[in-house]
Amino acid sequence: MQRGIAAALLTALFLTACGPSGPSPVIDGWPVGHAYVCSDPACKPYLEIGVDGLAGRDPGHAAIVSVTLHELGVLIGSNGQPVLLVYSGGQPSVVLFQLADGSTRAIGVKYIGVSREASALDWGPGLDYEPPPGR
Repeated sequence: MQRGIAAALLTALFLTACGPSGPSPVIDGWPVGHAYVCSDPACKPYLEIGVDGLAGRDPGHAAIVSVTLHELGVLIGSNGQPVLLVYSGGQPSVVLFQLADGSTRAIGVKYIGVSREASALDWGPGLDYEPPPGR
């Protein structure tokens, strides 16, 4: 048990020391990090799942102009320090959408727990919910 706590603290220190120095933009509750191209077969369906998740969360949204996959970004707490976000089954990726009306939307995608199917995480506008730090 103590090794797990020590590993988590070392990870937090590493992320604080080596991570980006500033906050990431937060869109629809998601801190949006660097864009990346997925080469792992496990994350290849992320864009499609993200599009389906956006349609379910924001029905009638403007046409999608572009879709990109991003790392979960850095969230800065009220004390000015990075907040360590911990998720069961690993960090989600963020699917970022540029819409025809000029707006930007984001939705998280990940394998929840030990699930073998990725899911969209539907925090977002109109849900009156912003993910709390550490969740």
